[in-house]
This record gives sequence, C-alpha cells and structure tokens, in this order.
Amino acid sequence: MASDVTFLAIAYIAMIGIIGGWTWKMLARLNELSSRLASAEASLGLDELDDAAALGLDELDDAAALGLDELDDAAALGLDETDDLANTSDSSEEE
Repeated sequence: MASDVTFLAIAYIAMIGIIGGWTWKMLARLNELSSRLASAEASLGLDELDDAAALGLDELDDAAALGLDELDDAAALGLDETDDLANTSDSSEEE
C-alpha cells in the first residue's frame, strides 16, 4: 500500500514537472515570436495600433471589400439551400 502511494506521488510530481516545463518552453517561444514580430513591424514602419488600417485589413471591412459577406454568398452564387432543394425535387419530378 505504501509503495503504491509513493509511486503515485512520484508520478504526479513528474507529471506536474513535465507540464510546467512544457508551459515554460511555450512561453519562451511566445516571447521570442513576439519580439521577432515587433522587430519586423519596426522594420516595416508599422505601428501596432494602425497595422490593420495601414494594410486595409480591418476585420469588419474584409468581407465587404471582397464582396464575400456570409449572408450574401449563397444569394450571389444562386446557391440558397432552400432553392437547391426545390430545384432538385423539381428536376426529379420532371424525369
């Protein structure tokens, strides 16, 4: 019984250590990526707050600028789900 509890305690400590090491490594990579991104932005002369506006990539305007609004995609392509079902049932009745 005591050896089982000891084994379980060692396993839990090892698991916590592995998770802690993985988290530490991910945070280090995140900090490195953040510094690389900041240096790339600085070399391009982009300000963090104005990046989206400078590139014309505002989230709200992307779909509208490309004409790809989610609500209008099906209608623009003529592929409304209700119309597709009606068209397939009409074509099957004609045959």
